[in-house]
Amino acid sequence: IYVDSFERIVLGGQDVRGVLEEQATALKALIDQAKAPCWAPDKPSEGACPVD
Repeated sequence: IYVDSFERIVLGGQDVRGVLEEQATALKALIDQAKAPCWAPDKPSEGACPVD
């Protein structure tokens, strides 16, 4: 997700906000699927870490 965002924004000149909104959706799906809890420096979470 990080590399894809970098390539699209920096190398491809795509709209930053649009790319990050799309990638936030992809990241949320990945975290939900893995049931990954929040990590430092965020506070611990119950279940998957929310992506805002």
